Amino acid sequence: MKLYLRPVAFDDCLKIFKWRNNPFLLSFSSSQKTVEWEEHTRWFKNSIDSDKTIIYIINYDGKDIGQVRFDKQNEQIWVISVYVIQEFTGQGIGVHAIKIGCKKIFKKFENCEIISCVRNDNLRAHYAFIKAGFIEKQIKGFCPEKHFKFSKSSKIKKHNYDCFN
Repeated sequence: MKLYLRPVAFDDCLKIFKWRNNPFLLSFSSSQKTVEWEEHTRWFKNSIDSDKTIIYIINYDGKDIGQVRFDKQNEQIWVISVYVIQEFTGQGIGVHAIKIGCKKIFKKFENCEIISCVRNDNLRAHYAFIKAGFIEKQIKGFCPEKHFKFSKSSKIKKHNYDCFN
């Protein structure tokens, strides 16, 4: 399996727009609402220009099949969002993409925590984050109320650093 994450490029705008509005992916999203092209392009440009959003395209055997996105909430916390297109789900690719993406963030930001917000009925994502080393955690804010909350912290420092104390 040749899986890697590449930084998003402006040329990916249309691809991500199509993925974002894909019925299969929408059925697992938090909002479950389609977006219009103008709204998407505004969001995409702002995301690329921002130091608070990092987006990677998941490439598997030479084909772009999804994305891993990190949104900075504060100096220590990033929220992860990930999806893989339908034909590649159920193969463990998402788990590997989550692990690779987190390693990239932990390498750039030594003392941080990555939070995942997963809808209660999205069991595939629930298990993917657990397999990727996340733990379920009671977290206030960052996630809608009816979501599982998962956390993974960098292991750069030896003490137990917890942003929520």
